[in-house]
Amino acid sequence: TPNSTFHGRKWNDENTNSVMDEIDSLLAGWTINLYKDSGEDVSDPYVLIDTKVTDNDSHYGWYWFDHLFPGNYKICEVQQGGWQQTFPDEDGCHYVSLPSGSSGELLTGEELQNATFGLPYDFGNFAEDPEIIIEKSNNKNNADNGDTVGYTLNITNNGNVNLTNVVIYDALPGWFIYVLGTSKVDGVVVSDPSQSGNNLTWDIGSLSADQTKVITYDVKIGDNVTDGAYTN
Repeated sequence: TPNSTFHGRKWNDENTNSVMDEIDSLLAGWTINLYKDSGEDVSDPYVLIDTKVTDNDSHYGWYWFDHLFPGNYKICEVQQGGWQQTFPDEDGCHYVSLPSGSSGELLTGEELQNATFGLPYDFGNFAEDPEIIIEKSNNKNNADNGDTVGYTLNITNNGNVNLTNVVIYDALPGWFIYVLGTSKVDGVVVSDPSQSGNNLTWDIGSLSADQTKVITYDVKIGDNVTDGAYTN
């Protein structure tokens, strides 16, 4: 009778370091799939043979696959929305080989049970927490009609996930006029923002976690602007 077991833990990798630390907690309710190599000459020979859900009772966050024959196996988790996997890093799955005897016979009972297979086979994920912080400043406290004011936008990815297709919007007060050709991102001249009325739009591409990009541009104060305080 086969008596080998795969088991492991599902943990919340809160600091995203791919290591289960004391601050990390276990997660119940995650689906773990077990596949076995069919031996067929196809692009993906692994066939689903069993499914478990990480425990929410006495062994919170653990899973077990029992009574396994020798062969080649793959253990994978089913991804959940709003989470990113950090461990393992080989396409997100564990690959395990259970050995047979040296002459090809199957090992059974205590001999197979006591073999060493590098257990447990854990999975780490962290909850996505996207956040962008934008700080805006200008180079003049006071300006008159016809003056040009330089603005700076510091855009920081303060979340724990890398962002793509980041778009920045800015709404100018009435009679504030964007000066063509003055846009820069991190000091490099870029195309002018798309403009709809007084609304400016920049596409700044990707923004990695903890990364900051800086947009600078100039605005001219229109002749029809009356004295007062304006928010931009």
